Amino acid sequence: SENAVYAILQDAEGFMWFGTKDGLNRFDGSNFRYYQNKVGEKESIGNNFIRSLAQKNKEFLYIGTDAGLYLMNIRNESFQKLTVKTTENLLITEAINSLMVDSKGVLWIGTMSQGIFKYYPKDNILQKVEIEDVDLGMNATWSIIEDKSGIVWVGTRLGLLRFNSQTNKFEIVKNLFSKTENSDNEVLSILEDNIGNLWLGTWSDGLRCYNKQSGEFTSYLNQQSENQYVTHIRSVFQYGERFLLIGSDDGLYLFNTESKNAKRVD
Repeated sequence: SENAVYAILQDAEGFMWFGTKDGLNRFDGSNFRYYQNKVGEKESIGNNFIRSLAQKNKEFLYIGTDAGLYLMNIRNESFQKLTVKTTENLLITEAINSLMVDSKGVLWIGTMSQGIFKYYPKDNILQKVEIEDVDLGMNATWSIIEDKSGIVWVGTRLGLLRFNSQTNKFEIVKNLFSKTENSDNEVLSILEDNIGNLWLGTWSDGLRCYNKQSGEFTSYLNQQSENQYVTHIRSVFQYGERFLLIGSDDGLYLFNTESKNAKRVD
């Protein structure tokens, strides 16, 4: 329905879902089906700008739009807006950049300017998640992942955050977060590779590899690198054992994690 694709999901049945600026598209292998807001139809989606997608279970999808969160019933193709508020009476009304269902079934929600939330579907409870000693303010949350050991990591405009389940708060990751805006630390995308390293796609410091054990990181494809300088890395995808696919505003690259060389894919 639109060239700009913001989110891609393959559901449990194998269908491919694409979130665009002009609605939700489903591809069954041969045909596309389009879902858009229809004036006067209560069960159509309320906003056409689809930024993020996550699967709740076989029957439902979570859909992050430019104006809040929707639940789609895949079977009857109806949409319902989630209007649950936090105990502080806060409702998510802004754009939702990232959605992630963790191993316990909790939905993590990263917004454009309202911060980070957790939604507990069984109890229909929404919680805003605080950050130790930091206020994100109006700064965007771009990406959320749960690593193999169950730790949740979040990429924001100010940098990388790690969730502490003991305090139920996020903590900033040393040297990878700035309390004031610093585009080198801005994390647009996160991938945990097959050996447990985190790869961070940044706004202006290329691709960073973060070692969770040592706390050290190395930057590649940044301004100091001898080969390419790649900016605005919006997606990182493991491609075989030794390669990462990197989607950026400068195009698509294949990055070799052993030689640390990147090749543009045209």
